[in-house]
Amino acid sequence: MPLAIHGVVVKTDGTHININIGDKENDPVFCITDLLPHLGQEQMQKNAAK
Repeated sequence: MPLAIHGVVVKTDGTHININIGDKENDPVFCITDLLPHLGQEQMQKNAAK
């Protein structure tokens, strides 16, 4: 299922910009890949330095 991003950006001058990406048919599509726990086990054992 595609995801959408909705939010507001407040610039340093105080102006607000509404963000809506993913609602329209021609917008980019966001997705979260599912890394199975047994495939990510080695990665989870690494610390931030590695």
